[in-house]
Amino acid sequence: MIPVLVGLALLGIVGAAVFWRQRRPPEPEGLPGTRDEFVAQVVYALGEEGVRAVQEGVRVRLRGREPFQVEGFGRWRRAATLEARRAAVLRAAEDLVVSIGDVVRPDVYKARVIEALVRAGLPATARDDFAVTLGEGVLRLENLFADVEGEPESALEAHLERVVGVALRFSDKPGGWVEVADRVQLDVTVDAYVDHTLLVNGQDARLLLDPATSWLLVLGAGLYARAALIEDGMTRDLTSFLREWGVDFRVALARALENTLGGIPVGRQGPYFVVGKDGHVDAARALLAPVELFRDLGIARRVVMIVLEKDWIVFADGDDVDALDAMFASVLDHELPPRPVRPWPITRDLWDPLALPEWYYLRPEAVPERLLDPLARLRNLDTHRVYTSVWAAMRERYAPEGVFVSELMTDEVGRTYALWLPRPSLLPAADAIVVCDAAGFLWGATRAAVFALLGSDAPDLCPEHALDWYRVEAFPDEHLDALRELASPWGRLEAGTVQ
Repeated sequence: MIPVLVGLALLGIVGAAVFWRQRRPPEPEGLPGTRDEFVAQVVYALGEEGVRAVQEGVRVRLRGREPFQVEGFGRWRRAATLEARRAAVLRAAEDLVVSIGDVVRPDVYKARVIEALVRAGLPATARDDFAVTLGEGVLRLENLFADVEGEPESALEAHLERVVGVALRFSDKPGGWVEVADRVQLDVTVDAYVDHTLLVNGQDARLLLDPATSWLLVLGAGLYARAALIEDGMTRDLTSFLREWGVDFRVALARALENTLGGIPVGRQGPYFVVGKDGHVDAARALLAPVELFRDLGIARRVVMIVLEKDWIVFADGDDVDALDAMFASVLDHELPPRPVRPWPITRDLWDPLALPEWYYLRPEAVPERLLDPLARLRNLDTHRVYTSVWAAMRERYAPEGVFVSELMTDEVGRTYALWLPRPSLLPAADAIVVCDAAGFLWGATRAAVFALLGSDAPDLCPEHALDWYRVEAFPDEHLDALRELASPWGRLEAGTVQ
């Protein structure tokens, strides 16, 4: 009797399950997408961690670690809206970070390096980028960090001892020009850094115009190169030492150029090319590369390049619109490094194999209409970066003179603008200028239109700065009526809102 009852009970359970399965609403299909696409979105959502992650099918490998399984595909697959799908991706990324555990992260690594250097008695201070200032030198951390990338924090101790040893050796003063001449190389720097250095030292950019006193090789498009020692991930500027040794800067730059030139590792990323992550001097090598390098890659007339970091460069054939479009989109779709060298694309003609390369900003008139929007976005990224990096130093420099230094600001559609107050002001080279009259009303128009109204009274560029700044007084009263007819009203500036 009991076996019969058990059998009937089991039959009832199975029947109920079949009935429920028939009555249960079908599982929602959600949006289309594959497991690989899900994993790729999770890697992208990891941000800085994801930049170093390598997708292996449905797993993610961090360098030096076993690959991790990415969970949550079912939740992502069932998501019926983009918002729900983003939530699923973020949850999967958070779960993955938890599973990674104590992997060394860049911010932790930088803090531990500074702590170790200071404990060893070295004057180490943090910088905005992934580097440390060490006396007169700069310790760049990219190559050093690669040794422990993906490792647990417990593996740092032995590595930090090596870093301190390198720093102690590098902190010793060079014995003289003869000792360093075979090792000196060109280090690429930008106009913003040059301006900041000049401001700190109380100098002006006119020193750079005289080859007899300039310590920089001018490459064009706001790019310069200086003679430096670059060893074990560290950069030491030799400018002060060259003065002390009585070595002509032109001699040092020529020797550095000779030592720097050489082959560069070029890879393909679809229709454009990549030079990446293979040494601190790759930017200098790419910027100074001979014409033959580009011609061997099929680039006949001009090359367009974006220098993202000193060892991460992308470039394309300037006449290949599809390649330029793909390159611009790739840069805009990825988070830029904290201090990219030059987001604004630069270009160089390949007509003279013997001439020293001269780079120019890529201008709107040189590209087809479909590239105007991405080019403008890249240009504004670059412009905002360089002016923001020197604004505080400029404000401190001109505060004693009562001069207002305008920030470079961005409106809702990405155009840059500067504020011209009714008192002595310094204006960055923005797309538009917003003029504040004596009553506090604001009038905005393009910089070209505002300066055209002034005619011969339009300001000239300040020669003492590497960046473009305009020194102005209050906007002339006699041109205000014409400005109001031309410009768009921006409202009124409340008293005390601008210092």
